[in-house]
Amino acid sequence: TLSWSAPTTRLNGDPLTVAELAGYAIYYYLEGAEEEGEVVSISNPGTTSQSITLSASGTYNFAIATIDTDGLESDMSTPISFVVD
Repeated sequence: TLSWSAPTTRLNGDPLTVAELAGYAIYYYLEGAEEEGEVVSISNPGTTSQSITLSASGTYNFAIATIDTDGLESDMSTPISFVVD
């Protein structure tokens, strides 16, 4: 299960409220896999966690982006890694 805190500022430093959020996009991929990564779209801005089932062993990298009500997507977060044995 991934969890995060909702952002409170835009990239330019302006305030950002939950009412201005449309949701999130979680990007992840298995290192060394031949296929492209996956995207999980979350359309509830109040959501701050998501369970993801990982079927193969290896190192997965995850990043999240915020989508505002204008449909603009933020830069992705700094990726984190998770190892599945």
